[in-house]
Amino acid sequence: DGTLSQSDLFLISSYQAALRRMGITPPPDSRLREMIGGTMEDCHRICMPNRPLADFGICSGYITENARKLAKERGRAYPHIEESLRILRDRGYKIVLCSNGNP
Repeated sequence: DGTLSQSDLFLISSYQAALRRMGITPPPDSRLREMIGGTMEDCHRICMPNRPLADFGICSGYITENARKLAKERGRAYPHIEESLRILRDRGYKIVLCSNGNP
């Protein structure tokens, strides 16, 4: 969700493609960036406030489909994340991942 990874490198394109597939002109990239890590309801309000939430549920499936493909090509952690996690682990911290993202 943009905490450890630079998910905007693949999510913005995923949002754009999914919205176009739904016949919706995507909002500006800066607005799409605000969706990263947001709830379905928040994203619905940004992208398609005049359409039912169920429509965004369909769009969300397209976003996930696109993101899975693009993440493999474009996904990157922020600089020094791997090193930082290694240092924390070496100091005895337990590393736990919590996400509202799809597997």
